[in-house]
Parts: sequence; C-alpha cells; structure tokens
Amino acid sequence: MCHEVPLKMCKSPFTPKGLATTVSAYGVDCDYDLLLSYQTIVEWGILPSLCEPSQSDTDDALEPYVPEPEPLQAYALSSDHIPTHDRILAAYAHCFDVREGFSALEPYDLVLKEDRVVATRSNYVPYQKQGLFDDHVNELLAKKYIEASFSPYSSPALLVPKGKDKTRMLVDFRRINDLTAPFDYPIPEVNTCLTRLAGAKVFATLDLSKGYHPSH
Repeated sequence: MCHEVPLKMCKSPFTPKGLATTVSAYGVDCDYDLLLSYQTIVEWGILPSLCEPSQSDTDDALEPYVPEPEPLQAYALSSDHIPTHDRILAAYAHCFDVREGFSALEPYDLVLKEDRVVATRSNYVPYQKQGLFDDHVNELLAKKYIEASFSPYSSPALLVPKGKDKTRMLVDFRRINDLTAPFDYPIPEVNTCLTRLAGAKVFATLDLSKGYHPSH
C-alpha cells in the first residue's frame, strides 16, 4: 500500500540545502529507515549526476558525462631554496632514520567489561596471497612486534591493497573491541588547535610506519 507523506530534511552534510517535499511511502520489510533511488538522490541534490541526456533526437539513452578536471596547483622549491632545503635535511638526518623497537610509552593494559573468551576463526587466504601474508608475519616476528602465542583469544587477520603493488595486513578486533571498557582521554579542542596555527606559513605532516606496533 502506498501513502503520500511529507518529508523534511534540515541542512546537513547529507542535504546541504535542506529539503521539504512529499514522497510516496511503501511498507518494506528491511533494516533501513529510508530507501532512495539514484534518480531521487540526484533530484534532491544529495549526489551529482554522472549522466546528461543525449542531444540526439532519435536516441533517448543517457551518455556518460565526464566533468572537466580542475587544474592542480603544484608547489615546488625554487632553485634558490634547494641548497637550504638540502642543508636542513642533512642537519636533521637522524630524525628521518628508520628506527625499530618499542616506544617509551607506558604499557597499556586492555581491560574487558566481562570475563569472556573471544575466539574468531581465521579468514580464508587465497593461495596466490599466502606468500604475501607470510612475509608480513615474518617481518613482524623478526622485529619482535609479535610472538607465538597459545592464548585462547584470537582475532582474524586479512590483507588489504596499499597503493598499486603493496598490501597491508590488518587484524579484525571488532569482537574484542565490543568487550573493551571505554578509555576516555581528553582530546584537544579543534578551535584551540586552529588558534595555535595562527600566523603559521609552513605546515608538515608525518606518517608513522607501523606506528601501532611499537606500542605495547
């Protein structure tokens, strides 16, 4: 049975302009509160249209629409600044060395909300990927980030693509996270962080290699 019902959505990242309309509602047995077709999503402005109507009078099919790429602004050092750049890197080369081992942070004890063993069977690893999987495990063993264990607790590991020709090994801790007591830590307020950046002209980002493993 179909019912015409009013629908109003306030401004949000999902609907930047807001929305007030009337929709045809159907009773459907599913886990979702609202099901929208792609055409409706485009009409409401939630997603951009990937197709434009064909200009042909005899063909009503939709032709793929490819938006014009926006020019990228690349910033590079001028020839006058390259020597200074090289001197700085040479003076602080020790900051970029590959350092292995554990951090100086205090060990963190995992506190569970209930005394219940969580054991999840391992995921299927294709034969073609088994060598990559073993390489990750052997590297972690060699660096002593992991060790052989006979613990009754177990969580499955899996491989995900990293870039074009690399992989990253992940461990699915979702079941153990459900039993972990929340650890509340005061996170810095965003506006305070932005205020401290006032007047800054040079910004840098750091990517820690296997930054999770040195913690224990």
